This record gives sequence, structure tokens and C-alpha cells, in this order.
Amino acid sequence: MIHLGKIQSSIDIESLGLTSGLLAPTTNLIYTALSARDEKINQDIEESRRVLEATLSAYNEFMIAYPIHKQYQVVIKNLIKYKNKLKDVRDYIIQFPSTFIDVTSTKCS
Repeated sequence: MIHLGKIQSSIDIESLGLTSGLLAPTTNLIYTALSARDEKINQDIEESRRVLEATLSAYNEFMIAYPIHKQYQVVIKNLIKYKNKLKDVRDYIIQFPSTFIDVTSTKCS
């Protein structure tokens, strides 16, 4: 944007492409060419500003989301450990019979 500002504040007739042969361009032609050039530069500056704002916005979202992502990784790791321990307990409990053998009464005494 600084470079575009420098170009915008300068007047270089040769860079405008108005020199056609030996005839010197009129003031009206120079003004029209400068206005068109300045309009394009203003559009580039606005587009650069929008791109910069979008980039910073994406970076800020990443800065917010990354610590949460790291915490989710820790939670998932702990849940996998919990699942494996629960499987070990289930494998240990499955060895016991699910019903008692030779039970003649339904009441505890």
C-alpha cells in the first residue's frame, strides 16, 4: 500500500502511455489518465486492505482454535485410556457366571 501511495502521488507522463510520437499530450488527457490510474490504485489499495483483514481474521481464529484443539486431543487420549481400562474390567467380570447355580429361593436370607 505504501508503494501504491507513492505511485499515486507521482506524475510520470511516460508511464501513462500518452506520448504518441512528437505531439505533447493535453492537460485534459493527462488528467483523465491520472484519474483512471488513481482509481485503479485505490481499488488495489482497498482489495489489499480486505485481503489483509481476512488474513488477520483467519489467523486470529487459528489462535483461538488451536489451544482448544490441543485440549481435545488430551481428552480423546484420556477417553481411549478409559475405554481400554473398561474393556479390561469387562473381560475380568465376564469370567464370573451371570446366574447362580442351584438357587432354590428368590429371597435373600
